[in-house]
Amino acid sequence: MGMLDPNPEMEEASRERMNGPAFEMNERQREVVRATIQEVACHRGWEVHALNVRTNHVHAVVRAPGAAAEKVMNDLKAWSTRRLREARLVRHDAKLWTRHGSTPHLYETDELLGAIDYVVNQQ
Repeated sequence: MGMLDPNPEMEEASRERMNGPAFEMNERQREVVRATIQEVACHRGWEVHALNVRTNHVHAVVRAPGAAAEKVMNDLKAWSTRRLREARLVRHDAKLWTRHGSTPHLYETDELLGAIDYVVNQQ
């Protein structure tokens, strides 16, 4: 699986659409997001192969049979936001995530192993 090169134009366009400072998670917020992703995956019958919750983004390799990649990403974002708000770790009106994200499909074992290695060891 090839990783995408940084895209300065896309990054700048995203920055221009922001209506506040970038969201950076502290350790407590990161733990809530980690736990929520595991909880949602378990509830939905999805398998989390790798997970790395960073201060300003999340990488997850998830096997979700029958679910569209967009649904997986949106569910994980929505539930993470809900749990952070319930814990009063973010404001109720805070925008936390970008509009989209990377959702490559991994069809081959070497692609899966490469993605897991990237998430676990190359962050």
